Amino acid sequence: MQTSNTFSRRARLRASLIIAFALATLGALLTAAPAQAWPWSSTVKVWGTVSQCGPTAGNGWMWYRTSEGESGWGNIYNGAGSFTFQLNRVPSSGSVVTLKWGVGNCQAVRYFVVSRPTYGDSAAVGWLG
Repeated sequence: MQTSNTFSRRARLRASLIIAFALATLGALLTAAPAQAWPWSSTVKVWGTVSQCGPTAGNGWMWYRTSEGESGWGNIYNGAGSFTFQLNRVPSSGSVVTLKWGVGNCQAVRYFVVSRPTYGDSAAVGWLG
């Protein structure tokens, strides 16, 4: 009886530890911070740099239009031609974007594809000229 009782205590202890570990792991998974975005999220923040007709200290303008018909004005900031804008309807296959910008009488246009990021919520298109 002594051996059976000891075995029973060990089995209960082992089962209790397994259950406690499983509950702790489940709790950690449920309370973990969510990822910034998911591959199925259609919202993408786009950023990059332009230098042709590069604006200085807020004198430039920028406008975008996607193959899905989304359009708007973006921000060109810091006098170095850095820009950012947000797209809200990027399909899983990606979106063709027309980007126009300028300062004074100088204007430029570029075409590029924005895809949904695997992780995060932004896509860098780099230097566009």
